[in-house]
Amino acid sequence: MRLLASLLLPLALLTQEPKKVALFSPLPGNMASGHNPMTDPKVKLGRMLYYEP
Repeated sequence: MRLLASLLLPLALLTQEPKKVALFSPLPGNMASGHNPMTDPKVKLGRMLYYEP
């Protein structure tokens, strides 16, 4: 029961503060920016690192 209460209490607090809830919104599909454009070599490196066997 303590575990359930420890999970529900922070949720209840967050729902009362919309600015804090907005911090947990989904990330955009593309994180590229003007000073850090997405390139094919970066995508290839990312896939190599993420899907390392």
